[in-house]
Amino acid sequence: MSTDLDILSNLQKELSGDFLQETVEVRGRKFTMRLLSEKENGWTFRFFKAGNELSLAITVRSAQLAMGIRAIDGVSLIDCTKAQLNALTIIERNTLFEKNDGNPDFVASELFMKFLLDMPPEYVGELHEHWTQLQMKQQEAQEALKKSSGEGSETVESKSLTEPSPVGEESSLG
Repeated sequence: MSTDLDILSNLQKELSGDFLQETVEVRGRKFTMRLLSEKENGWTFRFFKAGNELSLAITVRSAQLAMGIRAIDGVSLIDCTKAQLNALTIIERNTLFEKNDGNPDFVASELFMKFLLDMPPEYVGELHEHWTQLQMKQQEAQEALKKSSGEGSETVESKSLTEPSPVGEESSLG
């Protein structure tokens, strides 16, 4: 659970339109993770495979991490995947860019996703635990925002839709 100060800091980021980001260490490597924009989140849906629960969980987790990890040991994901990209034929590269709307971040994320799918599940699981913690911080910030705007507080009683009629019976105001 985050401290009140952390929640306020995260809330400030949420309100300013920034996405929560943090660097975590997994097995001696530092991964910079940032939560996804709507467009980035939409990109991840392309990879969800719902053959069974396990394949769905693996593809969801891998796609989110592939897009959410922005750097490894301080090196951008685009730079980390350059060798993979350069190993492709021109036709494969062009197809990859077309599939990803020419967006180099999406291309790098797709290449990184292929890498993640080949990694031991335990390693990917450790990364995903950190991802989940980052998402929880976002939820805490959003809950704090709701409370500050009154959305999360006690329910406000609404005025009854019935009122006494002149003859003493209730009539509906509809």
